[in-house]
Amino acid sequence: MRDALEADLDQIAAIWNHEVLWTDATTDTEPRDPAALSEWLARHPAAYPIVVAVAGGAVRAFGSLSPWRPKPAFARTVEDSVYVERGHRNAGLGRLVLAELIARARAHGHHSILARVTSQNTASIRLHQALGFRVVGVEREVAWKLGAWLDVTVLHKLILEPHLQIDGKVLEAGETVGYYRDPSRALVAVATGAAQAAFLLNPTTMTETREVSLAGETMPQKSTDFYPKLLSGLVAAKFAFPE
Repeated sequence: MRDALEADLDQIAAIWNHEVLWTDATTDTEPRDPAALSEWLARHPAAYPIVVAVAGGAVRAFGSLSPWRPKPAFARTVEDSVYVERGHRNAGLGRLVLAELIARARAHGHHSILARVTSQNTASIRLHQALGFRVVGVEREVAWKLGAWLDVTVLHKLILEPHLQIDGKVLEAGETVGYYRDPSRALVAVATGAAQAAFLLNPTTMTETREVSLAGETMPQKSTDFYPKLLSGLVAAKFAFPE
């Protein structure tokens, strides 16, 4: 992951313009030429970054943050956009890009992120939900593209100070945390989305706990990292999000 450069614009255009011309994954209908892309890059200072995921020396995914509205009242609300090259999907690149955008938004003091996704683009909706976005509305038949009316799903995420941190991995305030004595119940809660994290009140061994962690790993609890504080325990947390 890194910031986009002028030299990346041809590769970004190839990814973007395919979706513009041939799919309903975006409501954009006009392909971007080099001049338009250069102007787009110039409109994105550090507080509104454009980032790229590079693999094999080529840009395989990119994303950006943009102001949500021009009015000063909305200055700390941003909109995200994420694109992954066809042929390189289902490899976690979209998750990497969106997670980086969330981290950048937090670092620059933004308060919330919105995403407007065509309702047919279920992969993008699932990606956003996996990283803590919630559907807040659906705009019915607001866009006409490729001979059909498209619904647009609006997703929202508040960027709050973390109240749980596990070896540098953050769970947002307001996300659901469950407390369990039975590791199998903890696994079910995390697997079904009933909880984003599950505290095991009666810790088993590290090996046994690792077996019930969806991420394939467990982290010892550090009493200074958690609130509410527990005297001891391990956490099995859902960090392996689908794209």
